[in-house]
Amino acid sequence: MIPVPLHHAWRAGLRVLMLCAALLAAGSVHALSLGNASLQSRVGEPLRVSIPLGHLGTLDGSQILVGHAPEADHDRFGIERVTAVASALRFELVVDRSGSASVEVRTEQPVAEPYVDMVVEVRWPTGRLVKSYTLLLDLPPRR
Repeated sequence: MIPVPLHHAWRAGLRVLMLCAALLAAGSVHALSLGNASLQSRVGEPLRVSIPLGHLGTLDGSQILVGHAPEADHDRFGIERVTAVASALRFELVVDRSGSASVEVRTEQPVAEPYVDMVVEVRWPTGRLVKSYTLLLDLPPRR
């Protein structure tokens, strides 16, 4: 048997320890992303939009906040935050039984504008997502 110097064994042990730590950390990474908006309403109807967020992993729905992005993000995207439609938007996080989440955006009153600009923010204890959306609403069907 060939003797192995102590510092080589120590380095090998350190490498194994670092690999284990990296694998454990990778398991707690949250792969949330703001997907494409699915518009479910027309001009003259209350706004109904669903935005997929992905699987929550180890996060709990109570740890995630969804809503309007701060004014600085609106400025960065060149989108006005204070409009009649923007101030009426209501955001809700919806999580299904499998742990997949979506951001549901609603208004109580019908929307008269043919397009809606919004900047959505999603925050959780270790991360943040911001994305701008421009929604083009179809006109109501002709009668």
